[in-house]
Amino acid sequence: MTEKQFRNKTTFVTFLLSLLVVFIHSYNIDLYLGAGPYGTAPDRAAAFLEHFIGDVLGPVAVPGFFMMSAYLFYRNVSWSSLPDKMLRRVKSVLIPYIIWNFLYYMGYVCLRRIPALTAIVGEGEIPFSMPVLLRKIKAVLRRCNGQEASNLLYYRDLTLDLDGYTAMRGNTNLELTNREFECLRELIQHQGRVMTYQMLLNRIWNYDYFGDERVIYSHIKNLRRKLGADYIQTVRGVGYRVDKA
Repeated sequence: MTEKQFRNKTTFVTFLLSLLVVFIHSYNIDLYLGAGPYGTAPDRAAAFLEHFIGDVLGPVAVPGFFMMSAYLFYRNVSWSSLPDKMLRRVKSVLIPYIIWNFLYYMGYVCLRRIPALTAIVGEGEIPFSMPVLLRKIKAVLRRCNGQEASNLLYYRDLTLDLDGYTAMRGNTNLELTNREFECLRELIQHQGRVMTYQMLLNRIWNYDYFGDERVIYSHIKNLRRKLGADYIQTVRGVGYRVDKA
């Protein structure tokens, strides 16, 4: 195999792995397309594609990409070739990473701030207020300076300390595990919205969790028992939600 043929093949493989890295975000596709009726054939097909890419192909994408990049970097390496190899890594890895994330999040912002596109997404516009932003920044600075003890989240008679990972119902302390606390936190932070099983797995166990939805059932069951009240609603076949307070 000639050097040119080798370069062409490695470039093609790296390109495929890069696409898989991008498609790891397939679980976030509802940010752009919105969630349609779960029983329709197109939505079932989209869900199958998301699970296949995210669960089967996704876990090999990132390590495969960096293994290929590392192989190319150390192939025929010498002290004199290091500056050129470092420059190529910046051009082939760092710059594309920055550009992709910029385009991804700018697209998300545009779809949430432009009314015509927001109507297509169906998630609703994210409110933005400069005074609110400044208050949030000041709150963070106060916590950094020790002027504020904790970051609290309230829902009905529940109080969650997001920094201390503690929860109270009224004046009663709730003995929650970290995972149970995180499940409750996600549901309250997205109150009024259905959190699907996979969304909870992604947010709490991360997308590379090699498990199934039964781990969610177990934690929600224990969480309901410890809360002592029916705050959490089951959306059969989809996930869970809590009503807006």
